[in-house]
Amino acid sequence: MLLIRAFAVLLITLLLSNCATWRSDYQSPDLSLVNITMLESEGLEQLYEVKLRIQNPNDMEFPINGMSYRLNLMGAKFATGVSDEQLVLKPFSEQVVTFKVATNWLQAGRALLNLSKQKTPIVDYSMTAKIHTDKLLLGTIPVEKEGKVDLDSLFEDKN
Repeated sequence: MLLIRAFAVLLITLLLSNCATWRSDYQSPDLSLVNITMLESEGLEQLYEVKLRIQNPNDMEFPINGMSYRLNLMGAKFATGVSDEQLVLKPFSEQVVTFKVATNWLQAGRALLNLSKQKTPIVDYSMTAKIHTDKLLLGTIPVEKEGKVDLDSLFEDKN
């Protein structure tokens, strides 16, 4: 009987800690594109360094254990990447993080063709990401972001 009571207390404690982690006013982290730097290319692949700003709009810290992401330019897939970088965003804070992404020239052909026809350097972009966290009950958080970006101020070439 004592074992059952101890188990019940443990279960209630875990449930209450989960409630503290998942609240009705919780907001997903926000992502924004800061910069893209062209790195080396090899064969049909072009590597880029992408800087993203991650904002935590919540009053609790948010641990990130990694993420996967996809960047589209003008509606076409441009690049994808994954990162196992771990960081903790403090409450109401933001951090700029740098990731490497790869573009396959064949996959990104449509995006590059659309960009070459563009009369203005301001283009639509969208990002989708899955942010992995160890916050109980959250696990993986999908994040989507759409916006416009000025390509002249966004791209840098490190070569």
